[in-house]
Amino acid sequence: MFHLNRPGYEMRDILAFGWADGYHQRGIISRWFETNLVATMDKAAAHEALSYYLIDSGNAGFRIQHMVDAYAAETAGPETKPIQLVFALIGLFLHLERGYSGAMVQKAHTALERGRKNWSSLALPTERGAFGLQDVMNAPAGPERDSMMERWCLSVWQAYEEHHEIVRSLLSRDRKPSMRATAGVERDPVIRRAIPRYPV
Repeated sequence: MFHLNRPGYEMRDILAFGWADGYHQRGIISRWFETNLVATMDKAAAHEALSYYLIDSGNAGFRIQHMVDAYAAETAGPETKPIQLVFALIGLFLHLERGYSGAMVQKAHTALERGRKNWSSLALPTERGAFGLQDVMNAPAGPERDSMMERWCLSVWQAYEEHHEIVRSLLSRDRKPSMRATAGVERDPVIRRAIPRYPV
């Protein structure tokens, strides 16, 4: 049996052995992150911690997709593939302005990928928003952290304001496949109502 409090283990050991032993099912890994790393973790560590938090909390609506999109847009650099950034921004747009759940965003991504092979590079903003991933992890677990995650997504999306029309035009151009991908799936009314509560 793997013990989280055993000295000498690094984060990669916690992730590998903890998952195998089923700690994630009881929320133990996310609580270990809370106790040991939140105050000092870098973005990569915060990304892992938030992933486990979402999994431990049930990941309703596949919320982890919103984290993936916000993180990709926040950390994008010159080496980032154009499709990765464009899809991240499309995901944030569909979530924040159209009320899509994470599962619906993933279906839209799949449909768009089938219909296009080349994606244009987008200029990267200097600032990536008023809130960051660490702010999400610093918020108390539960409703406050969930709210901060929404604020983080919105903050990152607004940082790319100069590309909003490009994202909208891409979706307009590829409207048919994206609509087919989400046919029969209801938009998330909770997320749509939540947006005005979290101004940046």
